[in-house]
Amino acid sequence: MKGAHLGEKDMSSNTDDRLSIRELIDLYCDVINQRDWDRFERFWTEDAVWEALDPFTFRAVGREEVCRTIREGRNRNGFVAQLPHAIVIDAIEGDSARAHHTLHIVSQADAGRGFSSIGIYHDELRRCADGWRFSKRSLRPYWHDPEAPGGFAMEVALRDKSPGKF
Repeated sequence: MKGAHLGEKDMSSNTDDRLSIRELIDLYCDVINQRDWDRFERFWTEDAVWEALDPFTFRAVGREEVCRTIREGRNRNGFVAQLPHAIVIDAIEGDSARAHHTLHIVSQADAGRGFSSIGIYHDELRRCADGWRFSKRSLRPYWHDPEAPGGFAMEVALRDKSPGKF
């Protein structure tokens, strides 16, 4: 079976690894969206690096600093949705992997502040005893709207994280 790179890769092996990496990226966004900080440290290696280019412009080194930086940034905003798209596993070589994906972020804080941004995450991952983890995440935004998005967050969704009843 040929891969998503128009025949350049053979994905018949590594299927479990590819699915695990895709799930890690999806779960990362869900944890950010839900502010599930109890699970957040599990995504990172001890020596992890997280960085972003302008307009965010930062670099955090080490799991503790990465987690603190992300929590502080996320908690400044009332509503955040990180929406991953087009996840591509570029390479898996032993216990190391590289991936990239498009990320759409919508954020709305109190007092009408917020932004929308689209960029590409470039990830370096390492297989650990308990699964794949990010060793480096680099966000390169390529579209940014510094204005708060229209609309409003549904209050019940912000309060209650259990599945809705219809």
